[in-house]
Amino acid sequence: ISTSRDTFQGSRTCALKTDTTVLCWGNNPYGSLGNGVDSNDPSFVDHFNSPQPVLDASTNLALQSAIAIDVGADHACVILANSTAKCWGENIVGQIGNTSGQRSLKATPVMSDDGYSALSGVVSISAGWDGSCLVVSSGVGKCFGENMNGMLGNGLTGSSGTLGVPINVVG
Repeated sequence: ISTSRDTFQGSRTCALKTDTTVLCWGNNPYGSLGNGVDSNDPSFVDHFNSPQPVLDASTNLALQSAIAIDVGADHACVILANSTAKCWGENIVGQIGNTSGQRSLKATPVMSDDGYSALSGVVSISAGWDGSCLVVSSGVGKCFGENMNGMLGNGLTGSSGTLGVPINVVG
């Protein structure tokens, strides 16, 4: 179970079930519950008191094969059994690891350095305020999202390449 407490948007909790599906509940800003619902949807409910299944953007069915989860401020990420990662929620600064700059209401793949294919070999992941970081099987750390104060760990501040593309942590 992973919980986020965001003083502006409220809080949400996500749980990884033994059947490898994921449920989330609580506040749903920017589609951060991953249940396919957003504030423009007529069925929008800002606060879900009961657990909602996270949907996979590629199948529109419940996300399967999750082995780890972390919840950030307005987004969440999982590692799948095939060592790829998927995230959902707010993406205005690329914090869910894709180049669209648009929020995702369902779990979508974290992209590799080329910005087109799914990143593989993911062994750990952490979702933060406006960014996320992960470690791949080679031991390399990679971060994506906001870098205003150097949060990507690449020794720079400000824009550090393509929005949402994982940047190698230096050091």
